[in-house]
Amino acid sequence: MGLWPRINHRLVMETRELEGKEASPTAGVIDSQSVKTTESGGIRGL
Repeated sequence: MGLWPRINHRLVMETRELEGKEASPTAGVIDSQSVKTTESGGIRGL
């Protein structure tokens, strides 16, 4: 990893800790199978 990516990584970790969060971020994933659609929307357009 180069100098700038290391600096960025360190700043992100320190900022998260100052905000009371864990240093390493967690992620959530939503895929199309878990997102339900609705038929209440009408036809759109001009």
